[in-house]
Amino acid sequence: MALYDGTNAPLIKVYLDTGNRTLGLFTIGWSELGGTDELGQYTPFTSLTQMQTEDVKSIAIRRGRTREDQAIQAGTLTLSMDNTLGTYDPEFVKGNPVTAASGSGAYVTYTSVNDLVAGDIVSVYGLTVSGLNLSFYTVTSATATTFTVASARTGSCTGQSGYYVSGYFDSSLQSLLVAGTGVRVTASITRSGGVSEVSLFTGFIEQIDKDLSLQPVTTITCVDGLGKLSRMFSDIDTTNLQIATAIGRILDDAGWNQNFYYSNDDIAVSKLPTDDVLTMIEPISSTQPGSMFYCNVNGDVNYLGYTVFAPGSWAGATKRFTMTDSRASNDVVEYDEISVIGGEKYRRNQVTINNTNPDTSIGTRTRFNQSSVARYGPFAAQFDTYYSDVYYTSGVLGTITQRLADQFANSEYRVDSIGFECVGFSAELWYNILISDLGSAVQVNRTPIYTNGNALAYQCYIQELNHDIKPDSWRMSLTLSPGT
Repeated sequence: MALYDGTNAPLIKVYLDTGNRTLGLFTIGWSELGGTDELGQYTPFTSLTQMQTEDVKSIAIRRGRTREDQAIQAGTLTLSMDNTLGTYDPEFVKGNPVTAASGSGAYVTYTSVNDLVAGDIVSVYGLTVSGLNLSFYTVTSATATTFTVASARTGSCTGQSGYYVSGYFDSSLQSLLVAGTGVRVTASITRSGGVSEVSLFTGFIEQIDKDLSLQPVTTITCVDGLGKLSRMFSDIDTTNLQIATAIGRILDDAGWNQNFYYSNDDIAVSKLPTDDVLTMIEPISSTQPGSMFYCNVNGDVNYLGYTVFAPGSWAGATKRFTMTDSRASNDVVEYDEISVIGGEKYRRNQVTINNTNPDTSIGTRTRFNQSSVARYGPFAAQFDTYYSDVYYTSGVLGTITQRLADQFANSEYRVDSIGFECVGFSAELWYNILISDLGSAVQVNRTPIYTNGNALAYQCYIQELNHDIKPDSWRMSLTLSPGT
């Protein structure tokens, strides 16, 4: 990642959540005998340790969905790490006793028989001067009997029975490179007002694969919080709770211990079927046209409802950036790949809803978009819903049904996907790209498609956001939905 210096392009950083090993596994149902039975005392991602930037060979991030009538899948991060020193092998550890230490305020030197080399990650435990016990520091130099790390710690001690371990191991010699440990990727850019560090992905290790060929490489695969929620369960009764309140209660009941943000809390629901969290929430998110239930780049759950994406809402949204097919300035993105399609594969103009009411009876509504049916013929779909307002106010269910019938009734040309190389951007454009997330508003300009045609300006929302980052390139691809 050496070419990304934080000024001409963002500086990439990768962090491990070293505050709680395997937190993302979220194992419950047991406790220490005689313990306090307290769960969730640690706030995720509050103790971050930066991994060696020079070891990152490539980063691939995939987040979102390919069309706006699908559920958002768990985001993924794939890290390819240079494992020449064995740092990213959870089965490989070097260690020996430490008998003395001395800190000058710039460096700390430890006395220990070792085979460390500059660049190794090392932790020191068990010294009587606690300030000289260090976790996950980089060795700057080493001899056969001493090694040194850069640190502002001071003090000294001799006659010690401490020890060092190399790599990402805790004091119990348990590797942090295991399923469930938190990982965060950020990008920092220097702009007006100073340096801004923005998260690109927050999630948990799912799998580690080692390639021990001539050039050892470790591939670390991570998933975001949706992967965690798919293994968490709730049996809470949501009857007559409004949408966001119901989602919040489900998350709390399942034990979600990060933030939850939502856009609106309007229509009430009936009792949602007991299941894993994602399955319980899906009947809500799938029947609010355009809505999104996802984990953001900071690892928090977001719910964006229909009101965010309702017709006419794009004009009031914050447009993050503009993409064009020619480089107008360094404040716009020049794309080199675009797919503009008709709306045929999305078309839907007749919808039937089968709603489970609070008393478990089924209420049915069918609505049409008459002009679309007359123009294209019927394109029908059915949905199972769980709303309680309709049990008392029948018009609510009719409104929901009509929204679903109208959503894709007259789909015309749309930017389906777009891709570009991240080069030649101003610092402000970089920042606006980095803070963009699922649901962000963007604009796509295009010169006329047909001879004597009109220039096009597509107002869009981001549905899928992908990064492919290597030391000498950064490519992004987006899947978009119409903002009108």
